Amino acid sequence: MKKLNLLILLVTTIFASCSKDDDATSFSEANLIGTWTWTASEEDGEQYELDECDMMDTIIFSSDKTGSETYYYSNGDTCEVDFSGAFEWSLSGDTLSVTYLEDEETYIPTILDLNETTLILEYSGSYEEDGETIEYSYIDTYTKA
Repeated sequence: MKKLNLLILLVTTIFASCSKDDDATSFSEANLIGTWTWTASEEDGEQYELDECDMMDTIIFSSDKTGSETYYYSNGDTCEVDFSGAFEWSLSGDTLSVTYLEDEETYIPTILDLNETTLILEYSGSYEEDGETIEYSYIDTYTKA
């Protein structure tokens, strides 16, 4: 009987110590802060080849919860700025919320990985085009500069 009670106590302790919060992914804001460059992309499950201008794209996350990003495009032999903008950001678990200051539009990608050197973001959703709903999913990988 003592063995059975001990077994019940052990099993109860194991299940009580596990909670849903333990399973939730939480990433460190300290790891997010810094300058990140775009190094890989996957669109709808297929690798998207980045050119040298794409790999100049940067996102900067500051400790005051603001940031900026700059995207480049190839114009013949040179890379030129395609877009540059400022944003405010917040991090909750594996969800990053980015709100652009210019138009107050918010994007909420899921963080798949975040450590001292790598940031992987997943964007997914849908939009309407010519009366059709288009689903999309892409994963961008960034490396800390």
